[in-house]
Amino acid sequence: MIDLVQRPHLAAYLLDQLTSMLIENALILVDIGINVINPVQPDCMDAAAIKREFGDKLALWGTVGTARLWDWGTPDQIRAEVQRRIRELGPQGLLLAPAYDID
Repeated sequence: MIDLVQRPHLAAYLLDQLTSMLIENALILVDIGINVINPVQPDCMDAAAIKREFGDKLALWGTVGTARLWDWGTPDQIRAEVQRRIRELGPQGLLLAPAYDID
C-alpha cells in the first residue's frame, strides 16, 4: 500500500481528498512520503497547530479564507486574511492559496 501511495499521481489524488485531516494522522502521512496538505481549510483545520507540530515536514497549501469569507467578505477583509496567513504561517512551507474553490 505504501508503495502505491508514494507514486506521484496517487499522492496528488489523496492530497485533494484530505479536507478534514486531524493532527494525529499527520505522522502517518509523513511516513508514507506525503509532504503537502491540500487544502488547509481554516474553518475545520487549525493551520497554526499543524505548522507548529509538523512545519519542518509538511507544507500547507491553501489556508486563506473560510467559506463565509469567500462568499461574503470584502476585498479588504480578504487582503487582511492573506497578510495574517503570511505573518502566522509563512514564508517557508506555505503555498498560499484560497482554501476553497472560488466559483
